[in-house]
Amino acid sequence: MRLPTCVFVACLDQMEAWFLSLKQKACPYCGRIGTLNRHGSLYGNDPAHGSNRVFRGRRAYCSNRGNRPGCGRSFSVLLAEFIPRHSLTASLLQGVLDGVEGGRTIKSAWERLKTKLALETFYHFLQRLRRVHDRVRCLLSSLLPAPSTTHRAAFPQTLAHLRGAFPGSACAVAAFQCRLQKAFSG
Repeated sequence: MRLPTCVFVACLDQMEAWFLSLKQKACPYCGRIGTLNRHGSLYGNDPAHGSNRVFRGRRAYCSNRGNRPGCGRSFSVLLAEFIPRHSLTASLLQGVLDGVEGGRTIKSAWERLKTKLALETFYHFLQRLRRVHDRVRCLLSSLLPAPSTTHRAAFPQTLAHLRGAFPGSACAVAAFQCRLQKAFSG
């Protein structure tokens, strides 16, 4: 079984509330309660400004120092707007996915976003997403059955399923990560 490497929260207020009750939470690795501590902030590249750094989340540490019975491992608590291990944000990805679902090419959807990220970033991420979309689809199926679509290909069906699972959210990718506690990138 693969252990969780991160927890997703919707906003900074929710993150602070999560950390306020940190001592009552169990470590996802060893299951011990009362051993978790804050362990620093996570920063990443800002896709809007290229060279700037942006706050992405915090780390939690299961303390094994002194007489504490923890395992010594740490994990991330990330804002759902960010996709782990990528500079791409959920809202930028959602913009490209909306364009692709609407019949645009990846390049024309990227041009509409007016982002500083390279076009290749989106091509590479969508290629990765096409490889893992079956896992994403299985997770979405746990929320609701797949909607009927006119698409024959599996990837557009997955995009329609994602849109159907989170109809009222501004960013379905961020809502997916927050609700299912899994990275959208697989």
